[in-house]
Amino acid sequence: MISGYYGNKYVITMVPAVKTATANGTGVDRNGYGSVVMVAQQGVSGDTLSGSLKWTISFQESDDNSTFTAIDDDDLEGGVNAHVIDSADEDPTTIVRGYLGSKRYVRIVWTATGTHTNGTPVAGLVILGNPNHVPVTQPTELGG
Repeated sequence: MISGYYGNKYVITMVPAVKTATANGTGVDRNGYGSVVMVAQQGVSGDTLSGSLKWTISFQESDDNSTFTAIDDDDLEGGVNAHVIDSADEDPTTIVRGYLGSKRYVRIVWTATGTHTNGTPVAGLVILGNPNHVPVTQPTELGG
């Protein structure tokens, strides 16, 4: 069996937390890695989601870790960029996208529509694979 533990690097883009407003993950530097998988997780919302009270999970890229833009659907594996969660039967959820683009930085964004009073738990992880140099130093616990 081949282990993914030593050949990948796991980076938190959004520390698990309850959010009531739009939240941008931190930029993750993919320099030195040939593949990227982004994992967005959203827990059960404390608010009643609907067409006017919803979350949109999207994926962004940047050359400089400052100016981010939406990743084109053609540069994503696993589905389209914007994933809308607007009802209770859609949470909790995990959204996974592979990144095929060429920008150096990626991040995950949770966009809130409407007034979220109680909040929703969210978290984001980026898995960097196919490193230029091995072994990859791997922390056994990830913190914020």
